Amino acid sequence: MGPDDLRILIRAGGEGQSMRSPADFDEWASSRPAEEFAEPFTFVVDAAGVLRARLPP
Repeated sequence: MGPDDLRILIRAGGEGQSMRSPADFDEWASSRPAEEFAEPFTFVVDAAGVLRARLPP
């Protein structure tokens, strides 16, 4: 979903982490160093209603 001009910017492996529950988010966040959260991260809800989050490279 979304505009083609944005969709083509997604790199392979850049789709983000799927999160279907609060536990999924906790697992994802706890596996990251705290310094990574100094920068904002991107999130979307995909067509299936699943939250996807990605920190900048």
